[in-house]
Amino acid sequence: MRHRMQVLLATDLYPKRLPGDEPEPLIVETHAIEELPALLLREDFHEARAIAALYIARDRLREEKRNSATDLL
Repeated sequence: MRHRMQVLLATDLYPKRLPGDEPEPLIVETHAIEELPALLLREDFHEARAIAALYIARDRLREEKRNSATDLL
């Protein structure tokens, strides 16, 4: 079994509806990446690909934070 997953980490987003958007408004939930363990405890959050994507994003953000701290020295 071979699967590929693409993860997009977007920053500085803001709400705005444009022509052609979904006919029904999307439900947007905001969670801090530090709250990942609590999110995993929710019964309605069990999609493995979404969980994997969040861990990938968390690790990438941590790496960027470490690199930016090192650059300041």
